[in-house]
Amino acid sequence: MRTLLVATDFSARGDRALRRAVLLAREFGARIVLAHIIDGDEPDDGAFAEDDAAKGLLARLAETVRTIDGVSCDVRIAASTPVAGLTRIVREVMPDLLIMGDPRRRAARDAFLGSTAELILRSARCPTLIARAVPAGHYRRFLQAIDLSPGSSGALARLAALGLADPGKERGRARGAVLHVYDCPALKLGRLAAPSGEERGFHEGEAHESAGRTVAQMLAKAGLSDMPVRLRPDRKTVAREIVEAAEEERADLIILSTRGQGGIARLVLGSVAQQVLVESAVDVLIFPPEEG
Repeated sequence: MRTLLVATDFSARGDRALRRAVLLAREFGARIVLAHIIDGDEPDDGAFAEDDAAKGLLARLAETVRTIDGVSCDVRIAASTPVAGLTRIVREVMPDLLIMGDPRRRAARDAFLGSTAELILRSARCPTLIARAVPAGHYRRFLQAIDLSPGSSGALARLAALGLADPGKERGRARGAVLHVYDCPALKLGRLAAPSGEERGFHEGEAHESAGRTVAQMLAKAGLSDMPVRLRPDRKTVAREIVEAAEEERADLIILSTRGQGGIARLVLGSVAQQVLVESAVDVLIFPPEEG
């Protein structure tokens, strides 16, 4: 990684994103670009005052990063809507990674929360790291959820290329496993038809073996046959299974991918990624669909 773009709203969650960026920049010898978006829909005197204040805050933050943290740091500021402004900066800077703060809380004028964060994820077309936890060190263990789509397969290779985590056993990067939450109709039918324990166990076993074969074929095609695999039936919701699996694995990074549907980048398995962002206590890395 050479360039990290950090979206900040000058809040504590923005600070978490910046602290994570500093750790990554030191690890990879990368530079940081700090970005802030001013709502440009109302170009009045208040907006101009906010512009001057934001420029001053960004300049002081960048100077701190340069002098205290020893990391190269530039700034970008845009007067626009949050989505359009940050998307434009992404295209200008072309970062290896966009880092944003926690999207859980909501505020009317917050640039990086709720549905706005999802829109940015869809439009930026850039690997995006959501900094949820307070950074305490480099990532040690990741869990990458896959849904057997081409986007998930490609994300495995893109993770290795990014260098943030190591799907193999080299370089001392974070290591982890692949997770697939598979559908098991017997579990859903069981709530209605109440099959015997033996019947339910048989159908669950078949679904588990079928999912395992499909995931193994996918990893082999990607040249990642040595990647540890975790399989879980969809007993609750896919998002809850992902979060619980990450807790069991003691992962400090959850990795998801997006895919294109009808010309719009949909988060993997519909609303799964959005729900993971709500429930996860650890950082979440999201890969968008590859161009073309």
